[in-house]
Amino acid sequence: MTGAVPAAASAAPAAPGNATLLSAQPDPAPDPTPPVDPGAPPPTEPPAEPPAEPGPETDPAEPEKEGDEKPEDDGPPEAYDFKAHEGVALDAAAVEAFSPIAKDLKLSQAQAQRLVDVYAGLQAQQAEAQAEQVKAWAKAVVADKEIGGAKWAENRAVIARARDQFASPGLVQLMEQTGLGSHPEVIKLFVRVGKAISDDGHVIGGNPGPDPRSADSFYARMSR
Repeated sequence: MTGAVPAAASAAPAAPGNATLLSAQPDPAPDPTPPVDPGAPPPTEPPAEPPAEPGPETDPAEPEKEGDEKPEDDGPPEAYDFKAHEGVALDAAAVEAFSPIAKDLKLSQAQAQRLVDVYAGLQAQQAEAQAEQVKAWAKAVVADKEIGGAKWAENRAVIARARDQFASPGLVQLMEQTGLGSHPEVIKLFVRVGKAISDDGHVIGGNPGPDPRSADSFYARMSR
């Protein structure tokens, strides 16, 4: 879609005598002065009203009545009942730790709830920022020149092989909870590990032979 066309170029020219309301000139206002009849008697003025009697003076600084005062928040309740906004889950451990502190500070239910709302809002912002970071990591992996692009479909199988062979369920759960399972460096590590093992689970590489520091190698050299 192209940019907006200026009104002077897009609007058709108005026909003469048919101007828009915006550009039309208003009609001259009628003269409100009625015509004067030279034979009519002069108008009479109505009698002036007596001045109003002054009422009782009021003091602007008069204090408000007791019924007009706003009730203050009550003191701390026996037990706080915190509510979470829709779509937000409160941290039970944090709420349990905060409740005695709020009671020591003599916070009312409303005052403590406001603090809980602030904390829950910050937690939601952090979770949203973390989710965006994980999405950015995943996007960078798929576009990576070394393991992504046309190689990504093949490397996904390589990653799964390394994960199933070496990663414990606890490690996989940790990667999922923290989002590190999408970090480019973690994914590249699993690709290298997956390519270092064969399909049957053995490490690919040459046979290094016996360790020269072992006892068998020492006695073999002594018997020569």
